[in-house]
Amino acid sequence: METPKTRRSRSELRDLVVAAGREVLSEIEPTLGYEQLNYARVFDHLEATQGVRVTHASVHDRIWPSQQAFQFDVLRASLDGLREEAWGTFAEPMAATARAADLTTPDGRRDAARSLMRLSQNANWDAVTLSERSQVRAYQMLHFSLAPFDQEKLSSERAELYQFMSDLRETTMRRYISLMKGLAKFCGLRPVPALGDPEEAVVEIARAAHLMAIGFMIDHMAPPDEMRHLPTGPGGAIEEWRPVSLAIWNYLRGVFELDGDDVSPDQRHL
Repeated sequence: METPKTRRSRSELRDLVVAAGREVLSEIEPTLGYEQLNYARVFDHLEATQGVRVTHASVHDRIWPSQQAFQFDVLRASLDGLREEAWGTFAEPMAATARAADLTTPDGRRDAARSLMRLSQNANWDAVTLSERSQVRAYQMLHFSLAPFDQEKLSSERAELYQFMSDLRETTMRRYISLMKGLAKFCGLRPVPALGDPEEAVVEIARAAHLMAIGFMIDHMAPPDEMRHLPTGPGGAIEEWRPVSLAIWNYLRGVFELDGDDVSPDQRHL
């Protein structure tokens, strides 16, 4: 254990406590107000794991004006770099599948669309729900926190946190929409005519799929060790699905159809 004479600069102490907060964040259940991510729990964790004793007086007002400001710093640190990491787990399986796709026939384009959505959403589900890393846990908690708060009643720290996470989700939404547009173009898909303007329809389709994915991540609709294997591949082959990927594919089948002069009306359905 450290001696009472051990002293750190404010910057060193902040980094130490924030790092411990990230470890605690990876262990606790998500709650709307982050009630379990508090000074006391983080200080206990530091003492138990590193033998370092930190007191309320050494950080409160000296580093953070409130416990909420401390929570905000822990969440921001946990989310730092996660967007690119999570995007990679989502986009890389799509790139590999796209390289192997046969787009020369309607059946090939249909199979490519199904495989691209299945594998990318499986990877997305795995990254967010199966990892024990604190960054992924924080990303999950991010979506729990976007509740319809009355911002006039929020403290300045909580309002700042809410805005930060709202902006982050909007950024991921825009990127998801761009990817969905690219997928549709690559596979030769178009929104069904009943949805109206194709450009506007793709945006709404992507938003709906993104929100569906968030809902599944929050609800944990299947235990981590329970996978779905369904006969959905070409010729009735067995393919591995997660609940979220199967739900999104079934949704997309109702709002997209195959495009192109080589496709008859009977062949357009996904």
